[in-house]
This record gives sequence, structure tokens and C-alpha cells, in this order.
Amino acid sequence: MRNEWSFQGVRSGWRPEGKIGETMATQNFYDIHFHAMNLAHPNILAFAKRINWRLLLLASPLAPAAALFGFQKFKNVQNLLSVMENDAGAFFMLVEYYLREQGPVKNGAINIGDESFTSIVITPLLMDFGFKNIPTETFYRIPPRKPIVSQVEDVFSGIADYCAHELREVIADGKTEYKVVDRTSNRLFEIYPFLGLNTQNYTLAEIEKMLEKYFSDYRARYEDFKAKLGKFEGYIDGMRSNFFAGIKLYPPIGFNPWPAETKERAKVECLYGFCCAKEIPLTVHCSDGGFKLHKKAADFTCPDRWISVLSDQRFGSLKLNLAHFGKQSTKKYFLFSQEGWRSRILELISYPNVFTDFSYIGVDEEHYGMLKEVYEANPALNDKLLFGSDFMINLLDVASYNTYLDLFCTTTSFGVAQKKSLCNTNPEKFLWRQAT
Repeated sequence: MRNEWSFQGVRSGWRPEGKIGETMATQNFYDIHFHAMNLAHPNILAFAKRINWRLLLLASPLAPAAALFGFQKFKNVQNLLSVMENDAGAFFMLVEYYLREQGPVKNGAINIGDESFTSIVITPLLMDFGFKNIPTETFYRIPPRKPIVSQVEDVFSGIADYCAHELREVIADGKTEYKVVDRTSNRLFEIYPFLGLNTQNYTLAEIEKMLEKYFSDYRARYEDFKAKLGKFEGYIDGMRSNFFAGIKLYPPIGFNPWPAETKERAKVECLYGFCCAKEIPLTVHCSDGGFKLHKKAADFTCPDRWISVLSDQRFGSLKLNLAHFGKQSTKKYFLFSQEGWRSRILELISYPNVFTDFSYIGVDEEHYGMLKEVYEANPALNDKLLFGSDFMINLLDVASYNTYLDLFCTTTSFGVAQKKSLCNTNPEKFLWRQAT
């Protein structure tokens, strides 16, 4: 049930930027790496590990001192938790409201030079937290049930809610409040989630059944997904093809891209073969950060794991996004050195359908400057680099989604044509089958 904002009448003189039915030239801005989690979705042990000392600081007697000494991280954790308090529908409405009220959306569009984008396509990456062997030293060490079914139903119910409603500002008795009302303005977001899948949590037969259920009629056509947008009936049993735009794999919590064990290998081979045949895109976490639960998290996450997959002639055409551009935090600016995981990714994008996104990297102008150097030194990135935000997780280092988008739109490190490739042309090649 949606967290309600409570109020009374709509602000006098308010009018939406775009009425439903208005004709406007359409061009999509793509954020290929996005999350729509609330506090019920992640395994809380994984979440605590992810934000480590920052969560402890927030809950400790040192919280006032943290604020006094200006620890921005402390404020960022508060900001993240305030967003995660919302259910998915409220979350989408909230983010849309602030994009329109405080930029960068102006007159119903994001404008970059002479390029105008009237919709933002986001692909919330669902995560399969059903990992059975969470390491813990607690007394109650039986792992909690975090079935992905609940997460799926929450997110798709939220999408339907967002499509039908919007958030507006209200003035009541001299106070500014907010109201959820029936939607009369054009939707800013088109929302096409990726299904979280950890093959180790299922039998081979269960994986085959799941792929057949959700992707049997998948054609990688944009129009198929737009026709289904917001038409979730409230329960997962009624879902079929063209609800999930792809599949999300997350090695730090136990997904092994290329297991040595025969039964586990058969599961990933089934997955990759099905995805190759259908041209289903896969996004895989590829940085040393994130929700690290498995003792072999670094080994499973290393891009070297994908060499064996892609060199197998059965899977060389796999459509794969190695997310976060192999970012590693063990050395300052390690991402931009000529070694490590990023260097391996630069080799792997030679495969026809391998991409990489720079989610959680464009957090300031300095990082964009260094990203520019890598981009210019590696021409193959022109067609393979994707815009991603890692919102809402990136709230640990940025103030808002507005901030992240504004920085991309205004950075001088990339020209207008390059930005269009990053946020439109390349993501469309990754998500959709190209017309022939």
C-alpha cells in the first residue's frame, strides 16, 4: 500500500508542463542503470555492509557530532533512507516531481544543446537477494526470506500507480503540502525493469520455466514494452512476456558467471543460450563495491569471468552490459588507470554486443574529465558506452537525481553528439533489436 502524502486542494494557478494527448516530438533519454528499492527489498545485512560505517554513524550517539562537523556522508545516508521509505509508486512520483520543479526538465523536456528528450527511459534493476548462505555471526543466523516475487509485485504495482497518478504541490491554510491526484500531465518516465536472477537459487527446470514464462514472446521491440507500460494487474502469476526488458545478474551475492561444477554450469549455459537466441540484454554488476555477501564476491565479479563465456562460440553474441565500467576503489582513480578491471572491459567490448555503463561514476566534473581521457583513447567506446546513474544508491555521494542528470547535461567534457550517443543511441542498441 502506497505511503500517502496527505493534503487538501491543488495549488492555485498550477498547470502541468504537458497535458496528456499533446503532440510533441519524442526522443528518449535512457538511464540504463537505475534502482527502485524500498527498505523491504534488500537483505538488511547486505544493505548494512553496503553503507558500512555511515549507517552505524546515523544510528549512533555521534549523529549530532557528525552533523556539527559537516560530514556530508551522514546527510547522504539520511537522504537515501528518506527516499527508500517510499513505496515504488510514491518513489517514481517524487523523483518526477523534483525533476520538473527544480530542473533539469524544462518545458517538458531535457535539453542538451539542440537535442531535446521528452521521456526518460529507466530500467530498474531488480536484485535476487534469495542467497541461501549469508555469512553472519548473529544468534539468529537462519537467513531471512527475501523472495524476489514480492519485489517484482511491488515494483510493477508502483509503475501502474505512477502511470495513473502524479504528485502536485498544495497550499492549504498557508502551508505547503502535497497531493497525489489522477494524472493529467504526460509521464516523464517510461519504466522497463530487469528481472534479478541468481541461477544458484533455482534448479535447471525452474530456470527454464522462468525464462519461458517471462520471455517466450520477447522480440526486443520497444513498441511491445510501451504497450504494456502500467498494465500490471497486481499479481505476478498474470505476468508474461514484455514486462521485463532484460535480466540483472549480481555476482557479489553469489552469482557465478562460469561455474566449474557441472550442474551449475548447465544452468548458466541455459540462461546464456536462451538470451542469445532472443537477444535479451543482461546487465551484470562489475565493480568492487555493492552488496557483497559471498566469500568469493571479488572473484565472481571480476570481468575475467566473462572471457570463458564470450569465447565460447555459442555465446559470443551475448548482449551484455558490464556495469560500472569495472570501477575499483582500492586505489585512487584506479578506474582510469591503464590496468585492472577497466582494462579488461576495454578488451571485452570488442565482442559485438558487449557494452559498459558509467553508473555512479559521473558524480563530479573531475571524474567526467578523467572519463573523457579514457573515452578519447579508446575509439571503440563511441558505440559501447552507456549512461547510467545507479540511482538511488548513488545518493551516498550525490544530493539528488537532479544533481546527477544536471552534471551530465552541463559537463563540457563531452559534446552534444557524444552525449546523445551515451544517453540515446547506444542504450537503444543495447535494449532493442535494430530495424533491418
